[in-house]
Amino acid sequence: MKKLAFALVFIMIFILPKGVGAEELTLRPNADGVSFGWSGGVGCTAGSYYECVNETVQDGDTTYLYTTSAGNRDYYLNIEDSTQTRFISNVTVYQYLRTLGNELATIFIYTGATQYLGTEYSLTTSYVLYSESWPTNPNTLNNWTWSDINSLQVGTRSSNSGGMTENRVTQIWVNVTFGSLYDSRDPAPPNSTGGTWYTNEVLNVSGSGWRSNQVIDMKVNASDGSTICTQLGLTASATGTFSDYDTGCSLSGAATGLATIYVSTDGGATWTFYDQFDLQAPPVPEFSLGMGLALLPIVIYFLLRRSVFKYASP
Repeated sequence: MKKLAFALVFIMIFILPKGVGAEELTLRPNADGVSFGWSGGVGCTAGSYYECVNETVQDGDTTYLYTTSAGNRDYYLNIEDSTQTRFISNVTVYQYLRTLGNELATIFIYTGATQYLGTEYSLTTSYVLYSESWPTNPNTLNNWTWSDINSLQVGTRSSNSGGMTENRVTQIWVNVTFGSLYDSRDPAPPNSTGGTWYTNEVLNVSGSGWRSNQVIDMKVNASDGSTICTQLGLTASATGTFSDYDTGCSLSGAATGLATIYVSTDGGATWTFYDQFDLQAPPVPEFSLGMGLALLPIVIYFLLRRSVFKYASP
């Protein structure tokens, strides 16, 4: 039994992954944007050029956008909307690009009616995946909001490096990363309801997808709507994770049933749903056959001792 218990503890500590559950939403182009300085390749239709670069698997030169113009040439694409509400820790734009000569290109985003350029890349004659990340909104200098994401446009600037031939893009998408937080016993993170905790315990949480050393606030409500605890200043690791983090949230005296974890990143002004777990009363220890067998020698000893004293008495 001891060996089995040790094995289970070893699996829980060293084998089961920690910080699982970073959430990432992929958004693809769904409309042409504010202006279009590139052309569509074979099969691409003006007014719906976005359809040539929004595939889930890049198709090379089967469908693509291109430009052969000298100087700086841009195109803009709108991306899909989202109904998400969780804290955004990063926005990354991905593009498969190539050149038929020796040219340059830059990934950009368009937000707040302003264009923001990333790194200028020297393209190769084969399609290569390039990316550019913006952890915060460069227009507001604040954290991204989902309203920002829903109005975001992306594109590519083609630049003449001397002897412009042709630049092409075959696939574009945007990944929005947002933090997860869930009870550490969640069997299917980041937000199932399968974790079980008891009212004589302190809640631990795990999660990932946050910024390095990010500080968040957490609130836990019981099934009856009452607040079990409000814990301020939970700090993510340098890699943006929470790993079996001791929140200090005592579950003592809380109503049993489905409890809910909320997170705030703005000092408690708004609370966002993140996870739920099953809160139960502590289990009553059961008398098992194994326990009975373990106690049997002690019972026999006291019975024999009693008999010896009984018959030994004058």
